[in-house]
Amino acid sequence: MKLYIDTNIFLDFIFERKNIEGKDISKPAQKLFYRAMKCEFFIIYSDHTAFEINKRMRLEQLRMMFEFLKKKIVMVSKTQEDIKEAQKLSNTNFSDALHAVLAKKAGADYLITRNIRDFEAFSSYIEARTPEDI
Repeated sequence: MKLYIDTNIFLDFIFERKNIEGKDISKPAQKLFYRAMKCEFFIIYSDHTAFEINKRMRLEQLRMMFEFLKKKIVMVSKTQEDIKEAQKLSNTNFSDALHAVLAKKAGADYLITRNIRDFEAFSSYIEARTPEDI
């Protein structure tokens, strides 16, 4: 199984985040990455995700996690065609549309995110699930 991981799941893991009700949402993210290390599935990571993470932290901070996952990470890069396709999908939610396009392009089985509602518009491209659903 291949899972495209949305930026928010990486941030949940790295920053040990809690949701607005105070529930720990980092544990499901940690479990997801641990399961990938145990060879249950591959993680798909895109240059678009790297761009979004880089806005919040330095990518060097991810180096250790990627070192553990290096044999389980599949990289996908966006092209001009991907950008055009995402723009056609959504005028108001380009970033998530691009994630959906890249997930489909990489052959992901699911797109893993906290923002299921944001991806409902792209369900013809990829099914979105939370880490707890996997």
